[in-house]
Amino acid sequence: MTPLKKMLITAALLVLPARAVRADTLWIGEGAVNRAIKADNVKISAIKDGKLFYTTDGGMQTSKLLAQLAQINLDGETVFNTAENAYGSNDMDTAITNYQLVLQNPATKDWMQSRAATRLIAAAKIRNRYDAEVSAYCSLLLKDPAAAAGNKPGSPPEHSQYLDTALASVQKTLDSASTPAQKSALLNLELDIDRAKGDKTATNATLQQLIAMGGATPADQAMLKLAQANVDLDGKQYDKAIADIDKNRAMFTEPDQQVDALYVLAQAHLALEGDKADNDKLKDLALNYMRVVTFGSKLADRPHVADSMLEVAQIEDKLGEKPAALQLQKQLMKDFPGTPAAAKAQAALGQASKEGPALK
Repeated sequence: MTPLKKMLITAALLVLPARAVRADTLWIGEGAVNRAIKADNVKISAIKDGKLFYTTDGGMQTSKLLAQLAQINLDGETVFNTAENAYGSNDMDTAITNYQLVLQNPATKDWMQSRAATRLIAAAKIRNRYDAEVSAYCSLLLKDPAAAAGNKPGSPPEHSQYLDTALASVQKTLDSASTPAQKSALLNLELDIDRAKGDKTATNATLQQLIAMGGATPADQAMLKLAQANVDLDGKQYDKAIADIDKNRAMFTEPDQQVDALYVLAQAHLALEGDKADNDKLKDLALNYMRVVTFGSKLADRPHVADSMLEVAQIEDKLGEKPAALQLQKQLMKDFPGTPAAAKAQAALGQASKEGPALK
């Protein structure tokens, strides 16, 4: 190579910008993004077992729990980044829309879909978007069953406008489910939605599908027994619902199953005996619900706790214990704002305020 050619090549290298290095950014820390530590120029490789694996700017391979990552930005992934940025700034509607787009894109990497689905579930819970919560769970169940186990949708809101869309997501995912465990989880979710819609025909049909599956795990069998008890409860077969629980109580080994069973018993006994003018019996009914409150409060999503507190308050009112009833209603509004139970408690407090200052 001639000296002149070498000079020309060197000059060109000095003028042309260096090629950009593709890199990602993490905000490490639980809670708000503005309190997290920003890590630039990392390269993410995978999400597995609740951890994100990546290479640092210095070339070291490491990992962080997903719960420790306030925000993730990926080089070239505009939609994903928009969702993460919106979530970090508490703009949950924008986050929901863009996380859904991430999940709908078949080219999205599995680990990105896991992150998007998990965050979408959290955002949907905040905004009461049951349809988005269910669709995200369905996606997660197919991509990352272990993560899905810890992100099951809460109780569906009765007669919600989102129930039909949620049901469609479940039924579509059933066509893609490849394992008995996935199908069982989806059918149980479908059963919950059928019941929330008040569709007894669909409820019975879904229940029969679950029974016909056979080979269910003990946990699956316990869920089936609970589902049958709830069907009997909805059908006002209260004695049969109680018998379903009593006969199978040894199967309910998981805390959430035990709380569900206690709630069925409380509901059935109230329906059978709640109109009796017997103070001792009313106290027993209140105690049934307080067991649900005690054990349900120990679980992350506090299943049936709000509704049980409301029932106890109403029973206390029947017993003439109005101060105790009002205290429960105020606690319910404080602990479960925005729920139907809290709205009923607020209405009761409004009525009490008309009855005199002594009851406030």
